[in-house]
Amino acid sequence: MKEKTRKVIKKIAAYLLIFGVYVPILQPAVGKTAKAAGVGWWYAVKADGTAEIAGATTSATAIEIPETVDGLKVTSIGEQAFYYCSKLESITIPDSVTSIGWCAFSFCSSLKSITIPDSVTSIGDFAFFSCSSVKSITIQGGVTSIGMCAFCSCLSLKSITIPDSVTSIGKRAFYSCSSLESITIPDSVTIIGEEAFSDCSNLLVIYASPGSVAETYANSYGITVKTDTAINPVVTPTPIPTPSPTPAMGVTFAPITPTPSPTPTASPTPTPTATPTPELGISVSQTELSADAQGTFGGNKVDLTVTNSYSCTVSSSDSWLKVCKKNASASAGSTIWLSGDGKEWTESFYVFAYENTSAVPRTGEITITAEYGDKTVTEKVVVKQEAAKASLDVSAKKITANARGKTSVPSVKVDTNKTGGFSVSNNGNSWIKVGSSSYSSSASSNVSFEAAGTFYVFVSENPSDEVRTGQVTVTHEDGETTETIEVVQEGTKAVLTVDSTSKTADDSGYFYNNAIFVKTSRTGAFTAAVEDAGWLKISTERNPSFADGMDSITLDGDGYIYLVAEKNTGAERTATITISHAGGSLSETVTVTQMGKAASYLQVDRETAYFDEPSRALDGPVHISASEDTKWTVTSSESWIRILKDNWYYAEEYASVEGTGAGDFYILVKENDTYQERSGYITISAPGLASHEIYVHQAENEVSLDTLLQELTISVTKKTFKKGKTTKIKLNYPEGLYASDIKSVKFSSNKKKVATVNSKGVVKGIKKGKATITVKVTLENGSSKTFKAKITVDKRKVKLSKFK
Repeated sequence: MKEKTRKVIKKIAAYLLIFGVYVPILQPAVGKTAKAAGVGWWYAVKADGTAEIAGATTSATAIEIPETVDGLKVTSIGEQAFYYCSKLESITIPDSVTSIGWCAFSFCSSLKSITIPDSVTSIGDFAFFSCSSVKSITIQGGVTSIGMCAFCSCLSLKSITIPDSVTSIGKRAFYSCSSLESITIPDSVTIIGEEAFSDCSNLLVIYASPGSVAETYANSYGITVKTDTAINPVVTPTPIPTPSPTPAMGVTFAPITPTPSPTPTASPTPTPTATPTPELGISVSQTELSADAQGTFGGNKVDLTVTNSYSCTVSSSDSWLKVCKKNASASAGSTIWLSGDGKEWTESFYVFAYENTSAVPRTGEITITAEYGDKTVTEKVVVKQEAAKASLDVSAKKITANARGKTSVPSVKVDTNKTGGFSVSNNGNSWIKVGSSSYSSSASSNVSFEAAGTFYVFVSENPSDEVRTGQVTVTHEDGETTETIEVVQEGTKAVLTVDSTSKTADDSGYFYNNAIFVKTSRTGAFTAAVEDAGWLKISTERNPSFADGMDSITLDGDGYIYLVAEKNTGAERTATITISHAGGSLSETVTVTQMGKAASYLQVDRETAYFDEPSRALDGPVHISASEDTKWTVTSSESWIRILKDNWYYAEEYASVEGTGAGDFYILVKENDTYQERSGYITISAPGLASHEIYVHQAENEVSLDTLLQELTISVTKKTFKKGKTTKIKLNYPEGLYASDIKSVKFSSNKKKVATVNSKGVVKGIKKGKATITVKVTLENGSSKTFKAKITVDKRKVKLSKFK
């Protein structure tokens, strides 16, 4: 019986969700002993010595209930007696039965017709719930009350006549009878529950007397009503005792007053007087409970007392709050049902709360609801839970950046241990930005996260030569817990480079290339000045006249200066141009030579060639200025530096080229696939003349630390050594990864009785056996890699058999 009750509860609960119906969950009758009787059914002996039909097999197709069984009078059909007998097609109820219990015939989906004899005075809640094939229901004149949802979802029922013995029709009694088109309701019905005929056929017509409760009900629900004064003909009933029906949930009873026999001088029938509705009430032992962040209560038990209702619901609308009839959190849910004797009864329930991982306290409610007739009463129990203690862990406490803004730690991981979100601010340092992605374009002065996450730090270029310091503050959503990350950026070091340290003009004053490019890389201004040479001037114009030239020029940043010289009618002469950085710490000189009449010479227009990217690149042209009969040679010192005669990436490459007189060539560098910058030289020489060198520099190939970490390996200094001796595990750093990039290196042994390892990676054999040494390397940015070295220790040696 317990298992069957559980199935009933599950099934009715499902329909509660579908129809929005409140269903009391009752317990099996106490003190009843089931006994075998007819084929397919059994009975129980009641306290008054009569029999009650207690259950039936679900395979039964036709059952005839006798008036007596084993000498006992059958007076009732018990709760759930024929529940889910889906094959039951017919049932015969004898005149001895006075009541039909809760869910007695629920889900008898094959039952075709129902005849309720006049001995029956009450039809219980859900008695014929979802008897979907029932087409005919005959209720004879003894029934006084029809319970809540008694005929709900009888989908095939088309019409029914309520006898004039009935005084109340329960809430949703005929709810969702989708084929119901007509129902006749007599004046004796003084109470009709909410939605008694809702969700029925849109063709439904209620036949009732003018001014009756049925007419009022039909009008209030928009149901078609037809009035007929002949619905309740005057008859002379035989006086019978009025039984005291068991109250049904949601139904209020009025006593039946027998109509007196008519006399020759007809007197009006006395109006029945309704019995006052009992007072409905709920009281609880605690109206407020408190729990800590872990969900532990000082006391989680609530005692309640319910008066004048058979049952109540205890529910929570907060997902973090659960209730249960027993003190077992694993069995707790959002709603439970409690029941009693319908008068005054006491029950208990327990409250449970999930862990509060937020740093914000929360409040929820447990609602207890009971109903009687059209009345509903509720009581609240407030549950307050403390906030979790805020937690804030950051992966970096200090970030350094070079003058260009490249940071040592591009991202910072923040873990709040499920206690809430956090925000990040640059504390008003405009040169620092923070964002939730690695794209600097989306960064700003602050960013927020709803839970643990990673933020990125961006630093702008430092225009000053002074170191600057700022802070990034990480604040927990509680507004009180914070972590500060220091940001230190190098100052910009003064830069001054000149692309040529010598220039040559012929005796006419013509320079093959009269331009000098000066680069300060946005680190300040520079000044170029001609030192004591009246025949040489400088200008910012490409082709200036000598008269427009100047002795000194100052530019705010990177730029060109151009040379102009007078004719030389005498011997070779020289002059010096001094170029000074505005900071005063750096200066360069350019020697300018002007040839005399008929002298041999060789000059090159530059001394350096810088390639800022590691990719294959081309630079030029490089201009050679030489006397007409001077033969010169250009050679490269490195295989990655090539000389081209044409301005085209795929022109033929040379290690050296030759020419006579004035000429041009181009410098090609191949891709730098190493993680280090590199440099070399190109030499321009001619017999009998001073040679010239061009310094060539190419940037390194940058790679992320995570990529380099994957190239990190380990090795062992000695693979074999005697027991009691030691060996050491070493880290082999790939090019570009340095010890300063490593946050921590942790060594551990899974069998310390076989071999131990200390924090420096020294392994010592203890006794014969096998063990695995684990090495975990963690970078400053939080990335990590784990190695495992399997070792074997015998009496004589430790042997490294495998590591990866």
